[in-house]
Amino acid sequence: MLPAKAGELLALDGVSPLRKGEEIQPMVILQKEIPASLLKRLIKSWSTHDKFYIDPHSTDAIVAAKFLDLTRGAGLQAIPVAAPNNSQEKIEVIRRFLKGTDPAHVAIRLPADLAAAKDCERRLGDLLNMLGVGPEHVDLFVDFGYIRESYRFHQANVARVFELLPGFDDWRSIRYAASSFPEALREAGNYEEPENGIFRLVLPRVEFDTHQSLCSAGFSRPIGFSDTAVTFAEPPDTPAPPFRPTVNLRYTVADSFMILMGVYDNENEDMVRVCEALVAMPEFRGENYSAGDAAIFHCAKTRRDHGQSQQWRKWDINHHFEETMDRVPSSA
Repeated sequence: MLPAKAGELLALDGVSPLRKGEEIQPMVILQKEIPASLLKRLIKSWSTHDKFYIDPHSTDAIVAAKFLDLTRGAGLQAIPVAAPNNSQEKIEVIRRFLKGTDPAHVAIRLPADLAAAKDCERRLGDLLNMLGVGPEHVDLFVDFGYIRESYRFHQANVARVFELLPGFDDWRSIRYAASSFPEALREAGNYEEPENGIFRLVLPRVEFDTHQSLCSAGFSRPIGFSDTAVTFAEPPDTPAPPFRPTVNLRYTVADSFMILMGVYDNENEDMVRVCEALVAMPEFRGENYSAGDAAIFHCAKTRRDHGQSQQWRKWDINHHFEETMDRVPSSA
């Protein structure tokens, strides 16, 4: 699940072609302001053969309808995402879009607190009726958002929610969605003392471990996995003012996030140092592992093409995609 922002969308370019639309189906979350380049970026990076999700939750119905129509006109395989708390106008937009799709294919993003509520079955039934589809046409994302509770409590809560989920075997697919990636890197934990001018912090990837436990819990069908890569799960209510971010890389390592952060004011030199530090670590997957790893390796070895914040997120997220797909079974 990725916000429709430049760095996040750039990361789609380097995904292994054989995995696009099969092992990975990204959910692009439209923002209040949709970048003019978004459609071109999707056409370039995802092609007309590979499915992906479009979540119009933060836009109004008129903008959502226009953008969904544009994706269809471009021949893209967009799967719209609905939610029980969507306005009737937005649900009607999605319903009309589905009428032109054969067979119908839609996703529902179900907040975990609603999934555990007594009226969940009724509200899901009402939403299906308004969309004009049955559950066999729906990919159901049970969304736990940002994980604030302890690891053990979260795992127990997730298991309980899935055990109570209405119509468990009826949906086209079911996915667990969550993220433990922090909002503010500087305040995320106690960094190790800087070595060669680089701070290092390793954080547990709670959502990955939780999904692993779901896979071994004996449910009657596979439960897929969805996260927000290395971005915070909850977008701000208002856009952040322009600022110069601290040089950093966010490197996914199996069940952990490893954050490397620079300390100097020279952005170019700092990113070279961060890349050199990562490439020298045993956790680095090698220059041929992903497009993101190749760019990090190139920066470290040539001391050039250090990029800026958009490129750093591209490298981070592209590596995250490949790392996650290597370790999580596909449910596409």
